[in-house]
Amino acid sequence: MIVDVLDVSKKIKKTPMVVGSYTGFVVNRMFFPYMQAGLLLVEHGVDVYQIDRVITKFKIPMGPFRYYAWINS
Repeated sequence: MIVDVLDVSKKIKKTPMVVGSYTGFVVNRMFFPYMQAGLLLVEHGVDVYQIDRVITKFKIPMGPFRYYAWINS
């Protein structure tokens, strides 16, 4: 079954992630440290818009603060 999902993901040009069985969504587990790093930068005086703008230069679609605003809208 996992092999089938991996094949489909390749056909639709998506990168599959095989993860263990955990409570919660994998995106949320990845988002927590991502947001913590952003908050640490804010505590050191970095502007949230600057953080989000720089993140996009690493081919990440949106920064932690824009993402947080998006999921809560």
